[in-house]
Amino acid sequence: MSISWSAVSGASYYELQRQSASGTQVFQVLSGTSYADSTGLSQLAYVYKVRAARSGTDVSPYSNADLATAMTFTPASGLIAAAHFTELMTALNAIRAVSGQAGTGWAGILPAGVPAPAPGGAILATHINAMTTALNQALQALSLTTSGSPATSTGSAILAANILQLQGKAQ
Repeated sequence: MSISWSAVSGASYYELQRQSASGTQVFQVLSGTSYADSTGLSQLAYVYKVRAARSGTDVSPYSNADLATAMTFTPASGLIAAAHFTELMTALNAIRAVSGQAGTGWAGILPAGVPAPAPGGAILATHINAMTTALNQALQALSLTTSGSPATSTGSAILAANILQLQGKAQ
């Protein structure tokens, strides 16, 4: 995961803060304006903030938060599969863990009576909408900006673009 930020005039160094499910810490003290974090564990989420400093007591406020997930998603092109939703649920739970929320499953985000996506089964607009809403709620719990709203109409085709939008939101 690569993190970069704009230089601040007069800054001697930058403090990079990383929040994970196990807590928040000043992760690195750096002289430059970028960092490649190779310590992130697969299928976990991290929230980064940075601040400029001139001395130990002369520091700026932390920047806005930036989410990064150490996830590998199956490319979404053509046929949408249950595997896409399994990966998205893993990402959702990684993001929820960073915010201190318990993990969830399809039963926790779908309306009553709607089945979870199953291998070879139908992918419904309800699945896209439920995942979008759940991701937005998890991002809001971290005070991160959300975009997109459940906009897939019942009966409309589920497109690769719907999955790509969710994958982008979860990274």
